[in-house]
Amino acid sequence: MIRIHRLPLPEPPRSRMAECTCDIVLAEKPSARARELWKHTTVRRNVHAPLRDLLAAMAAGRERCMYCGDNQGNDIDHFEPIDRHPIRAFDWTNHVLACSLCNSHLKKAVFPLDPDGKPLLIDPRPRTRHRTCAWSWPSASTTR
Repeated sequence: MIRIHRLPLPEPPRSRMAECTCDIVLAEKPSARARELWKHTTVRRNVHAPLRDLLAAMAAGRERCMYCGDNQGNDIDHFEPIDRHPIRAFDWTNHVLACSLCNSHLKKAVFPLDPDGKPLLIDPRPRTRHRTCAWSWPSASTTR
């Protein structure tokens, strides 16, 4: 996964995303409402386009997928899927740029957790702390 340095989200997308989040919080079925809002034409025009542009500017190189590093990252992916946490559907820190293969076919709405409930996917935000492994060739042992 590519580590990203998140830029501040400008207005008006920031206030529009906050409105959508409030709408989801008040909804009887938050997941359904989050999906409905995410696919709405007005949201596509007023939120998706600025988000995609900002995510592309943050990508390492030209529109890199945050999962595989491919240079065809043109989809907005919810790092934590809408079905798992609908309140984060419009959370700026929950969006990453992904290629269509990773977003639609590999990751989809999957969000693997360990037995303690911690994510197994590495969150690309810089404040995430995780152990890294280094391979020691030729014995192929790992060091931490």
